[in-house]
Amino acid sequence: MTAKVANHCMNLRARSVVVDGSERVCLNCIWYEQYYHDSRGNIRLRVPTSTGFCRKHEQRRGCMRQPCRDFEKIKD
Repeated sequence: MTAKVANHCMNLRARSVVVDGSERVCLNCIWYEQYYHDSRGNIRLRVPTSTGFCRKHEQRRGCMRQPCRDFEKIKD
């Protein structure tokens, strides 16, 4: 990787969305498994993506979608 590409990757702005733990979205369900990808640059990290996999229904789902009727949370 050239220095130009490394500098460009370091200057990319990351966007994030904060979701409260009490919200009913797929991200807070116990059946949801989030997808990750490798980061670019010199440091190896796993970066979360905006999609994931529902183990209950065995299908790909977005993390901010309205949950299905099988939505479950971890019991505290």
